[in-house]
Amino acid sequence: MSLWWACGSSGKNEENTLTPQQVLDSIEVVTGVGKLLPSGGFITITSTTTGVVAQVMVNEGDTIRQGEPLLQLKDSDPAYEVAQVSAQLESLRAANASTREDLAREELLLTEYERLYHTSRDLVKKNAETPEQLAAHERQWKQQLRVIESLKLEERANRLSERELEVDLQHKREKLAELTLKAGDSGVLLEWSVRQGQRIEPQTELGTLGNPDSVHIEAEVDELFAHRVQVGQAVVLRYVGRPEVLGTGKVSYVSPALSEKSILYEIPGEGEDRRVRKIYIQPDSPNGWLINAKVECQIQLN
Repeated sequence: MSLWWACGSSGKNEENTLTPQQVLDSIEVVTGVGKLLPSGGFITITSTTTGVVAQVMVNEGDTIRQGEPLLQLKDSDPAYEVAQVSAQLESLRAANASTREDLAREELLLTEYERLYHTSRDLVKKNAETPEQLAAHERQWKQQLRVIESLKLEERANRLSERELEVDLQHKREKLAELTLKAGDSGVLLEWSVRQGQRIEPQTELGTLGNPDSVHIEAEVDELFAHRVQVGQAVVLRYVGRPEVLGTGKVSYVSPALSEKSILYEIPGEGEDRRVRKIYIQPDSPNGWLINAKVECQIQLN
């Protein structure tokens, strides 16, 4: 009503000709309050296993990339087990390679013994060789067949053992990898509370990741002006309580519904119950903003 008097009355005897709604509709700038948030949201970094922090590899404020190691947990058993199984696997692979070489040589001998047997059989038919010589060649050939079969069984068993060790090694490497916590996303460490010697459990919250170079403002406008806010309207931005202009932006999203309470009040009783319209504002130049800062948004309605 005070705004209505200011705009519609210029003297004691002059009657106001504007309705309260007309006064509200004549306002060209409305101020909303918002918070500066990463466009991708806040990403909580959690642990995936149990252990004691042996090494912290990053600090709060660091820019990190997806897959970059963040911390190393202390546990010597998995590393020892990986080394042990790796040595067993290499030894088995070497033995298996030697068996395959032996098998290749024996198969060449088998081919030669089989040739001698068939030649001797043909000669016996022509009475050019004795049956005793044929029997000797047959024994030699069949004995070589048994040698080949034995080597094949050994090589097959080695392959199975090799496969079992490969699976076991992969499992142990995965267990060891769990002791190195890596970043699941890229961004800046906004919070990082990990200290060397700290014991952590699965799903322990360790820090928060966000991207300050890709931000937007989530703001609220009083229901009196909610119907006049539209996507594309220009906005002048200031930190709450500060006179200097930080930058400009544009309304990028307007909620289709009114909310009963403001989400921006952090102290009980700081704001009274009221309905507001939630909007998003995209800064024209997002660099250099303070994440989570309250921002005053002056929206150009007309």
